Amino acid sequence: MAHQESAALVQTDARFNEIDNEGQLEELIPLLTVTHPNLRDWLDSGESKSYQKVIEAVFNMWVSPECPPLTTQSWCEYRQAAMAALKAVMSSASPGSNSAVFTSGGTIATLVSAVLGVSDDRVYQFYEPVFNCSITRFIFSQRGVALSSFNDIGHLQYRSADLDCELVSYR
Repeated sequence: MAHQESAALVQTDARFNEIDNEGQLEELIPLLTVTHPNLRDWLDSGESKSYQKVIEAVFNMWVSPECPPLTTQSWCEYRQAAMAALKAVMSSASPGSNSAVFTSGGTIATLVSAVLGVSDDRVYQFYEPVFNCSITRFIFSQRGVALSSFNDIGHLQYRSADLDCELVSYR
């Protein structure tokens, strides 16, 4: 008996879009230079590691209760939208089926931290280490959702060795 393949249903959901880092930088850097005197030096250095410190400071301000209202999406709105999008995928999946979501590291970090019940001030620990094209897997049922794997790059490492080139990158 031959196995019959069915065409995958492809949908776009803006709730899985990346975090607006540029908007956050624009709005929060002027505020953060007061509390982080080195921030301007980090920005001006042009070094990747220094820029990462800026991103971390901005992200942590964005998720904190002290973050002022911004014109860009708030952390609360972003997290709620990402979780609603994940729940929509879960509710539309047939029992025993697989679903794939292609999204960004910030969204992955947000979903992983929400599923694990991590407090907002600790979300960045999932944000920074996400590799491009990594695989994060959730398993879900009517009882809820659980994290099965996070940031897996085995497929990239395998192909890197096979092609004799480096396919693993962060940004």
